[in-house]
Formats: sequence, C-alpha cells, structure tokens
Amino acid sequence: MLPLEPHQRTRARAAQWLLTRLGGEMPGPSPEGMWDNRARRSHLHILLRLVDGARVGIPLREMAAALIDPDIRTLSAAAWVDSAERKRLRRWLAEAMRLVDGQYRNLLGGP
Repeated sequence: MLPLEPHQRTRARAAQWLLTRLGGEMPGPSPEGMWDNRARRSHLHILLRLVDGARVGIPLREMAAALIDPDIRTLSAAAWVDSAERKRLRRWLAEAMRLVDGQYRNLLGGP
C-alpha cells in the first residue's frame, strides 16, 4: 500500500523499482530524488560512518580526524572546542541521528 501524499509519485516509482529488482531484473538507475548526485551519496556515506562511530564510542575528535583532516589530532583542547570542524561534525551527527530516527523516509521525496 502506498499512502496518498505529496510524494506519492516518487514513492510509487521507488516501489516499482523494488518490485523490478525483486523480480530478478536490473531496474536501471534508482528513482529520482532517492540519491540526487554523487555529492549527496558521499555525504550520506559520511553520516552513516558517523552513526557507526558514535554507536561504538569513538570520540568525535577521532571521527573528525578520520573524516575531515588528520591534523585535527594535533589541535589543543581549547582549539578543538572552538574549531569549525567540531561544529561541522556535531551538525552532521545531529543530521545522521535524525535520519536514523525515521527521517530517512524523506530521501524518497527528494529535498
């Protein structure tokens, strides 16, 4: 069942894509709006890595060093607290947690 809503057309295409794939055929590119472009896919990949890291207890600073810049490890504690990288990672982690909490469904509807 697909709900009648503003994104019903995109969801219907996604359902058709899935049915085609489950039927053993290669459906072609994923439906519009699901993965907008390479940059968006890359960003979503980073978000998934952040969630995984947070779940196993990796410190935010270590994740920043792995995902943004290894030189972050050399910053003083005060510099790290005020750094743009720390603020960016906190925003990304908040976005990732929203997606995990159910907003991933918005990916089907596009931006």
